[in-house]
Amino acid sequence: MAARVLFACAALLLVPAQASQLTALRVHQRLRGGSHAEDAHSLGEALDSFMETFRHLEAAAQTSCLPGPFGFRPSDGSIRKRPERVALHQALELVEAAHSALGQPSDSLDYALSSSALLKQLALLLGAEGAVDPTAEVAAEVIDLRAKLSRKSKGTVATAVEQLRTALQAPREAHAQLLRAIRATTPRGVEGVLSREEITQKLNAIPTFCILDAKERVVTMRDAAGGESCLWFTDPATANATMRATMDDNPSMAGLHLGVVPLGVAFETCNGWSDATVAAESTSGSYLGQLLLQGNPAELEGMGEHLRKQLRAEGMVEGGWQLPVFVCDEMQTEHLLPLFFSRTDLAETWVASGRSAESLPEAIAVMDLRLLVSKMATQPGVPWNTALFFCSSAAAELAEEARAHAQARKW
Repeated sequence: MAARVLFACAALLLVPAQASQLTALRVHQRLRGGSHAEDAHSLGEALDSFMETFRHLEAAAQTSCLPGPFGFRPSDGSIRKRPERVALHQALELVEAAHSALGQPSDSLDYALSSSALLKQLALLLGAEGAVDPTAEVAAEVIDLRAKLSRKSKGTVATAVEQLRTALQAPREAHAQLLRAIRATTPRGVEGVLSREEITQKLNAIPTFCILDAKERVVTMRDAAGGESCLWFTDPATANATMRATMDDNPSMAGLHLGVVPLGVAFETCNGWSDATVAAESTSGSYLGQLLLQGNPAELEGMGEHLRKQLRAEGMVEGGWQLPVFVCDEMQTEHLLPLFFSRTDLAETWVASGRSAESLPEAIAVMDLRLLVSKMATQPGVPWNTALFFCSSAAAELAEEARAHAQARKW
């Protein structure tokens, strides 16, 4: 189905939602096994405390300085204009932005990755022990600010930097503890296939979105050729846009809303496990339209034929949908095989782990989800037990929003 058709949809036929009771499922926790949730929250508190110290020291440095040789004190305005004071203020703004961009501590793995990048930046900025040497992956801005902050080795700003170095020890120790906890609860790679139940459990970490009516039934879309289909969206932007278009095209249809279904459930519903055509039961009999998983149309447009060729090469029927999965060999470890449904999400995680955007390898492997699932179930030479599907922050937020709306409708 062409992407443009999705935004000219009309609600025509209603079929029962598959597992619609799961709209309240909390899907934002991308690394389950809460034994390290407390460590992640401790790191969050340590970083918050450090940032409060940074703000306090920066504010104090803007209006205080050591007296001059004749005992005169400059005005506050002239103090704030001094290069090292300006640099300290700029450093705070830089760190504030990075701190604000951190995910929630409940997402333990994401938080460990993103906070690692922040701590590396702070260590370099403050000249802390163990700071990485300046490389192409370090922003020139940080190096420049560090030089300005150390301009006067015994001045007010230098004293503040020394205090910040001391304060930085607490979040660095908390981060190390979180990493130890994650390693302790993350399985080492064991080559071998996965069962259908194991694969479904991994898929279920990802939300999909479908348009439901007031009776929690999936709304059917009609394309320009008159074909009908029910869609489960993995891309939150596409789900929202289609939802708005459906509401605009059907102003008399009250109660339209987004439902959330785990990907493992949607995958089975959309015939991911079989080449056979499966009919969904509706109140009027068998539903003869298509049941489709829909990713980001813009990303799919340039690689749809490539994914179909992959399926044909493996003797698999193309089916009515393809869903790309992205993987980067350089991100794989003995404990983790990260899998992404968007090249953008992969790139963001690459940067969050402390690498530069420019160093992201050009060769990013992409595979259709049905082919990947088939390999997980039949190809024994890969440590599939370490495979982890990453949920985008936008998808997690939309799932939480839909969950909250579902709870509100109950009341």
